[in-house]
Amino acid sequence: MIFAGRFAASDKMLERIGSLSSPSRASVMLDDLTRAQVAHVQGLRAAHAGDVATFLARLETVVEAFERTGDRNNVRLERTTIGWCWAEIGDFERAEAIVRENMAECIRAGAQQAITYANVNLGYILTHRPGRRDEARSLLGSAIEECRAVRNSRLEGWARAHASALEHAHGDHETSLEHAVHAVRLLSAAPSLHGWALATRARALLAVGRAADALDDALEAKAKLESLGGLLQGESLPPLVLAEVLAALERADEATAAANDARRRVERRAERLGRPEWRAFFLAVPDNARTLELGRA
Repeated sequence: MIFAGRFAASDKMLERIGSLSSPSRASVMLDDLTRAQVAHVQGLRAAHAGDVATFLARLETVVEAFERTGDRNNVRLERTTIGWCWAEIGDFERAEAIVRENMAECIRAGAQQAITYANVNLGYILTHRPGRRDEARSLLGSAIEECRAVRNSRLEGWARAHASALEHAHGDHETSLEHAVHAVRLLSAAPSLHGWALATRARALLAVGRAADALDDALEAKAKLESLGGLLQGESLPPLVLAEVLAALERADEATAAANDARRRVERRAERLGRPEWRAFFLAVPDNARTLELGRA
């Protein structure tokens, strides 16, 4: 229900789960695995509101619990998610080290689902590492094929959106648009990812000179962000791309308002991270740095 964006209902259930699992209830004797699953779903909800710091704190506790209970399957999956959290904060070097180490364990275990998931996330991370374009493209391409083989539409869409960002960063805007078109279709049932995919397609359309076509996607992506209160991935992109599209259409006053809104959103999210070094990493992420630059301009 969280992935489907049904937050009112899922929040009601999470409140009940929190009540039932509270340590203050003398009758509650939950095993480590159950507590780990509770913490994981609570962290996942925070991630869908753009609160990656809370998700990271929860995940580290969760993985320790999975290790104690011998749940190696979930350890392999969620160590990659810890790397994703560090990438969202902007510490791509640490993120790469975590996911590479975990990838080696996944390969040794022959855990194909975990390998595919790691491929998606390492491809995303390497998009932001100098000189890693070819490896990032190869990893994302492998993940796309693996997801298609098992009909995992959500993860394929996730990989496609990352592939679009990779090609955009290196100037291949037609290929970027092709990936973005697929991502929008594949992620239609996951609103928090669909908003990011729409913004990705808007950016690709703008890059190929189709600003008028990009506007509808940009507006819809921003509307999804507003309605959900945050996005699991790419939360900075809808406000940024809307400002850029409006500027390209020479709607100056609207572009200025959109750019200032985008800047304020990034600054608020940076403050929520708390630690100064995390804020510095976060503000250096290309979309965030571009947002601040546009806001100042």
